[in-house]
Amino acid sequence: DLLLRERVSAMLALVIRQARGWLFETHADVFARTRLLWKLSIGLPVAHHLDDELTQTFNDVAHVAWLAACMPRDISSTTVAAARDRKREIAAAPERMSEDEDVEISVVPEIAAQIFGFVNSSRFNRREQNIYLMVDVGAGSVDSSLFHVKPARGGKWDFEFFTSIVEPHGVMNLHRHRVGWWEEALSRCSEP
Repeated sequence: DLLLRERVSAMLALVIRQARGWLFETHADVFARTRLLWKLSIGLPVAHHLDDELTQTFNDVAHVAWLAACMPRDISSTTVAAARDRKREIAAAPERMSEDEDVEISVVPEIAAQIFGFVNSSRFNRREQNIYLMVDVGAGSVDSSLFHVKPARGGKWDFEFFTSIVEPHGVMNLHRHRVGWWEEALSRCSEP
């Protein structure tokens, strides 16, 4: 379990570092003298969005990843271990947290994470009713959710979920079913 968390934190740290690097390289003139307030949203499968223990695990993995990405060294198991230690230090003395380490982490149903970009785009109409049915066809499952995007405090948005369901009808499962059907059909054709 710890090894898996370490690997996921390392992968996320690489993604975070790449995204931050792009931001600072591409928009250096805009952000050179600006204090950024960071927020990292991590998607949790909809079927588990009420599981507090799993939500905490996702939060911990993401926080360690953020701290590892902030460290001036290659991402490795040593870096992730140092980031875990740093997370404990910050929890004990939050006032010792650096500006780069200061991040708000949200663990949200992955459907909400998927539409976050849309809600913050110019295509999102803030004045509409904004009730959505979203279907996510993945490799192993099809997730569907009916939800409302509504205004929250501070110019942010909240998601009110009416219903959601996850079914094991993803693309790879469909492909396996098709291959099985073809194998059976071909074997019947080759029978004497």
